[in-house]
Amino acid sequence: MRPTPPSDAPSAFISGILREPLADKKTVCPFGASLEDPALDMPIWVGSTRSAVKNIAYARLASAERFAEHTRVVNLPGFTITVKQQLEALAKVAGKEALDFIEFAPDPDIQRIVGSWPAHFDNTYARSLGFHADKRGLESAIREHLEDDAPYSRKRYYMY
Repeated sequence: MRPTPPSDAPSAFISGILREPLADKKTVCPFGASLEDPALDMPIWVGSTRSAVKNIAYARLASAERFAEHTRVVNLPGFTITVKQQLEALAKVAGKEALDFIEFAPDPDIQRIVGSWPAHFDNTYARSLGFHADKRGLESAIREHLEDDAPYSRKRYYMY
């Protein structure tokens, strides 16, 4: 999750709908009109901040000989989750009151853009190179965010 307020980028809502409520700040979810809206079933590809940092550091030191010929491009390992599952994970870690900070305002442009992104990747190549695959899921990533960005988020949400 980004440590700063969300930008206007279509992808900003992905971390914003988690990060902002953890800091008692309002945020907008551009998918669906409510928690029950089927639009929240939109799958997206995500990964934890710790995994991303670990993989970027690993990539910096990875030997060129390990990569397939004529390529240095690797999709970092992550996992697929729906917007609704994101909100459910937030509620499990931070309590259902965290969802009160989310305003639903469907945005067809953002839905179209995000809906055009692949939601599933084959991690086989990246893992064969030694990149880290985060298998712990989103609840774990939210808890890590609370640990790593405590000044921004409220620690009282720890519900292990």
